Amino acid sequence: MFVLITALAGCGTNGDSGYEYAGDIAPMEEMEDDAVFHSRAKEAYAGISESQQPAPPVQMEKKIIKTAYLNLQVENLDSAKAAIERAIPDFQAYVSQSDQTNYKGSTTVNMTVRVPSTRLEEFLLFAESQASYLYNKEVSSRDVTEEYIDIQGRLENKRKAEQRFREILGEAKTVEEILKVEEHLRKVTEEIESAQGRLQYLNNQTAMSTVKLSFYQPNYLSAEAPGQSYWSQVGLAFKGGWKFFQKMILGIIQAWPLVLILLGLVWLIRRRVQAYSRQKAM
Repeated sequence: MFVLITALAGCGTNGDSGYEYAGDIAPMEEMEDDAVFHSRAKEAYAGISESQQPAPPVQMEKKIIKTAYLNLQVENLDSAKAAIERAIPDFQAYVSQSDQTNYKGSTTVNMTVRVPSTRLEEFLLFAESQASYLYNKEVSSRDVTEEYIDIQGRLENKRKAEQRFREILGEAKTVEEILKVEEHLRKVTEEIESAQGRLQYLNNQTAMSTVKLSFYQPNYLSAEAPGQSYWSQVGLAFKGGWKFFQKMILGIIQAWPLVLILLGLVWLIRRRVQAYSRQKAM
């Protein structure tokens, strides 16, 4: 039985399972007395060794991870944000992260949106339509097809090794044999779970593209923004003038105590001037 366990454990050093067993080799007398297990060990070792060979190339659709970056200026931040949030369900997308900041005279919204890869370009065009000016657009792609195929091949090999260890575990006779086989079985199971997790991650990343969206609205007049037409600048100038007028009225209202004092001073000065004029006339 030791021979069988040792043979299976040896596949970890010859293959890609990532573990190694340095147990004792059964003495020659035990090998001769247990010819049945000795024969099974050779067969098991040969079978797993063959499974460790690289899998033949697999024809499959390319696995591409796409990431897009958009930096936009908008005329109305709330309206643009609301429009994008309303459209997200229509694209079968979702927001994975969102925040809003105020810095150096502008309010910025940052959103990370996960969009089906088949609708990425469509979503980018919609997002761009909300902008008064597009400052930056970048789309990057990463091909993970080779990694995906490699993990699939390794996963298949590990599953074969797992099955072999389970068969040996059912034939173990002593506690020592059971513990040795269970330890190797545990390591193989962990490696299978890790490979499955990586494949699931790659499937998710290739199926759903990531869009890092940043759009902002200046809190000051922005007639100097590049790419705007003359009439757009005129419109912004009118908007800026109206906002200035509103702020001026608010400023006057806030300064009402000072206004009252000034009016009182004007009234007193006027009374004195009138009284002086009457005395001079007499």
